[in-house]
Amino acid sequence: MRKLRITVLSHVIGAGGGDQLIANIFRHMRHAEIGDWFVETPFYNEDAVAGFAKRVHCVPGSEEPRAGELTTTDKIQPWTEWRMAILEACSHSDAVIMWGFSRIEELARLIDAPVIHFIQAGSQLSKAREAKLAEFADFHVAVSRAARSLLPDDIAKTCPVIYSGADPMRVVPAKGRQVQRQEWEIPDEAKVLLFIGRLVPGKNAEALVQAVSALPDSWIGLIVGSGPKMPQIREKACEFAPGRVLIAQDPWMHIGDALAASDVLLMPSDSEGDPIVIHEAQLAGLPVVATDIPVIQEHERAFGELCYKIPTSPPPSVIAEAVQLAAQDRDHGALSLTARARSAAWNHFTVPRIAANWAEALEAFIPQYRR
Repeated sequence: MRKLRITVLSHVIGAGGGDQLIANIFRHMRHAEIGDWFVETPFYNEDAVAGFAKRVHCVPGSEEPRAGELTTTDKIQPWTEWRMAILEACSHSDAVIMWGFSRIEELARLIDAPVIHFIQAGSQLSKAREAKLAEFADFHVAVSRAARSLLPDDIAKTCPVIYSGADPMRVVPAKGRQVQRQEWEIPDEAKVLLFIGRLVPGKNAEALVQAVSALPDSWIGLIVGSGPKMPQIREKACEFAPGRVLIAQDPWMHIGDALAASDVLLMPSDSEGDPIVIHEAQLAGLPVVATDIPVIQEHERAFGELCYKIPTSPPPSVIAEAVQLAAQDRDHGALSLTARARSAAWNHFTVPRIAANWAEALEAFIPQYRR
């Protein structure tokens, strides 16, 4: 039986959780694979996205490369040529998965394969965009009930929810806590508050700086990521927590080592569909402090309390209090929130399990696909 061929159309690649999730899902599927992946926004690291699909292409979109960005040489081709290339790839595909692809309107009616709209946003500010994209899709998959609520009611009724998940191999340390801390010159007695993600508006990485400024001197902050807000965050760190915030700019480092070197994860986003970083931390047994966003409420209704919650844009003292409570959580052993969260992550939010859920959806969407 030949593998199901998938083409992906997305706005970005290598910069967020949604693209990583889709790539991981299809790497774990025996009977389906991504052939071509077309992306509108120039990506930062070609090596990092090389394993996402057989072929990754950067097509002309609304943004030009910024200083330091890497793009494929394909970008010099005009849109008319890329339009034909996309349609050609889709003609040899069994399905097309798309999100955020601004040019789908002029392509959708020419694509014979079923188009699957993947909804991963969590903010109501994305409602109009997702409703527009939904017009050009045959099927829909949402990463949470909060994401599904962005769809028109008639479409939402038939849209399955398939949560995100973490790759267990990604959270296993390669070097281990002691070695990684030595490399980063973190004192043995220090406690580390970790942020992993893009440094962009809405992710609120600066909340880590604020929290560290309100925590005892034994705490330091660790930011793993990159993005346009880097200069502002460096400036805030120098002003409010001088010498106490470490920034590891390589978002492609082995995340397992960052998790192992840390004591608490902070996820202070304004909104999320279903952030992979929380599942990664919980899979690794790391306590989590997170904004009380709708998807966390969904998970806690099913499994009980899983993390220490903070309101959106809280004062530094509120974050610091939650962080210190989280740091003590593991002292409670099997009764801790962290133990419960790790059990839920292992049993429900790993990539192999999420891949099985996607395979089930594909069976419903594509008649010729049978596992």
